Amino acid sequence: MNNSQAQVIELPMPKKSITPTEFYIEKIIDERLNQSGVAKLLFQGNPNQHVIFDLKNGFKTSLMKYVEKSINQNMSLRPVSIRVYKYNIAEISQGKNAAAGDLDIHFSFEFNRDGEYIKLIEYKAKVSYTRSLNDNFAATNALAKAISQSLIYFNTWINSQSKSDENLAIGVKFNFKNYINNEAVDTLFYNSKNPLTWLDFKSKPVTGGNYAATIFSFFAVDSKNELVNSIVELNINLKVYLVRSFSWVKDFARNSYTLNHEQRHFDIVKIISERFKSKLLKEQITVANYEGIISFEYIESLRELDKMQKLYDSETQNGSNPAMQKIWNERIDKELAGFTAMQ
Repeated sequence: MNNSQAQVIELPMPKKSITPTEFYIEKIIDERLNQSGVAKLLFQGNPNQHVIFDLKNGFKTSLMKYVEKSINQNMSLRPVSIRVYKYNIAEISQGKNAAAGDLDIHFSFEFNRDGEYIKLIEYKAKVSYTRSLNDNFAATNALAKAISQSLIYFNTWINSQSKSDENLAIGVKFNFKNYINNEAVDTLFYNSKNPLTWLDFKSKPVTGGNYAATIFSFFAVDSKNELVNSIVELNINLKVYLVRSFSWVKDFARNSYTLNHEQRHFDIVKIISERFKSKLLKEQITVANYEGIISFEYIESLRELDKMQKLYDSETQNGSNPAMQKIWNERIDKELAGFTAMQ
């Protein structure tokens, strides 16, 4: 770096390289407010006049070349970009033969996940140095060292976070489980091996009205997420249940026909929960959209549940039409059997 190399400096290449196991650097994104150069340097003979210097071959090309010499790139790993906000040196005179320089660095490391840039961490640093005006390498060494330190910092961070930070996930996997734990006193969870009995109807009957019996049935989604080998595993418990203290039957209706009608209401909840699961498995789920899709499909399933329950009671006339009840029995059994066959 001297007067014959006006306005151009070159980064010294690193002597050591690191081998990341979680990422490679895909590209440099230049978002500096001032892109006219990287350094305002002083020179011997005119210690009060600055000369602006930029990197040889261009800013992004030079940084990318340095990065590729610094790390062993493995394109099968996560693509990460370095977004540059600040990367510049300013010097002030320290007398006739010396200069003091301040290097200001601000990078962010961002994971390119399916075209969406996920900001992982920011790297900020300020480096000060003093040099003799005839020392041509202090500034370029400072610029180069800053990049190396940022790469080491990011590599250390991502190694520590790769198994726990969902921002680093590259995919989603569903693990569904039907919750059938029936230890609760007031809550009965759906289990095809344990159909309803009249003992599950704990509430006092409602006087009047057109109903001989009713159950309070519903389904809920209990989800616990964990990151396993860079995959977000969604461990979802489907809870189809009824509340015994809200379910009742009138004495004259305690027969197998009425019990079957109420069992079918419970079966319908099970069907809707299985349809919900099927819809999710067909969706194009990503790390970015899985929460929204699950919420949307759950709300849609609740609407579908309400509609199907009302249709069932309407067509069977609340169970008083044996012919339609038989049709619904067969329809429900067929769909339940289909879900069982797929499991």
